[in-house]
Amino acid sequence: MADMKISALPAASAALGPDLIPVDEAGVSKSVSVTQIQTLISAATLGLPLALTGATTATRYVGGTAAGPPTTGTFAVGDFVVTAEGLVWACTSAGTPGTWTCATAYDAADRAMAAGGGYETASRRSLALQAPATVPASGTLYLVALYIPAGFSVGHISFVSSGTAALTPTHWWYGLYDSSRVQLAVTADQTNAAYGAYQPKPLAIATIASGASSTFVTTYSGRHYVGWMMTAGTVATNWGGVLGGSPGGIAPFLAGISDTGQTTPPAFAHTAATISTDGGWWPWAYVAA
Repeated sequence: MADMKISALPAASAALGPDLIPVDEAGVSKSVSVTQIQTLISAATLGLPLALTGATTATRYVGGTAAGPPTTGTFAVGDFVVTAEGLVWACTSAGTPGTWTCATAYDAADRAMAAGGGYETASRRSLALQAPATVPASGTLYLVALYIPAGFSVGHISFVSSGTAALTPTHWWYGLYDSSRVQLAVTADQTNAAYGAYQPKPLAIATIASGASSTFVTTYSGRHYVGWMMTAGTVATNWGGVLGGSPGGIAPFLAGISDTGQTTPPAFAHTAATISTDGGWWPWAYVAA
C-alpha cells in the first residue's frame, strides 16, 4: 500500500518518539505507512516505553512468573518480569535464560520474614531487639512509623513486651494513624487485663471512623503510625531498638510521644498530637490481617 500524508498531530504526540510521529520537529507532515500507523496504535495500546531523554536504554516487560526469574527461554539485558508474589526481576546479562537480579530483593526478604504476613515497624533482620532505653509515662500515647501499602486489610496490631510487666493497669490499647496522625482505627480498651513480661501482645481492631469494625483497609501506600498507650502504676516495657530516628530534629519524627493524659481510646474524629521530639526508642510492632 502506498504511503500517505497525515496532517499534524497534537504536540503531546511528540512524547511517543520521532520514529512513530507523522510530524517532524519543525511541525511539517511526513509520509507515514499504514504499518507505521498500526505500530503507533499498538505502542499506545500496549503502553510501550516512551524512551524519553535520559531513559533510552532498551527494556522489555516480557511477562510474569509464579515465583522467581524465568528458568527457560532466551532474554536480553533490560528484560523484566513481575512475579505472582509481587516481585520484579530484571535481566542483567543476556542468555538462556540469562542472569537475573531481583529489583525488590530487600523488600522480598523482609516480606518473607514479616510477622503474621503483615508489615513491621522495622525488620528484625536489621533491628537488634533489646530492652527499652525509654519508657513512656503512664497515660501517654507513643507512636512509631511503619510502611503499609494501599488496600491492606489491617485486622490486628501487635507489640511484644520485654522485661517489665504492667502493675495495676487500668487502661491499655493500640491505634492506627495516617501520616498526619489522623486516627484510623483503634483496638478495644483492655482496662485491667494483664500485660505480662516477654509476651507477644496482639489486639484486634475494634473501631474505625464509621463505627464498630474488625478491619481497616488502607487507602494509600506510605507512612502510617501505630500507637501504644497504657495507664498503670508501673507501665510495661516493650521490645524495640535504636533505629532511624530524626537527628537534628529533622521532620517527620518517626517515633516518640504524642497524646498525653490518656485513658480510653479517643472518639472519632481525632488527630493525635504532633510528635514533638524524637523518642530515642523504636518499638518493634507489626500490623497483620
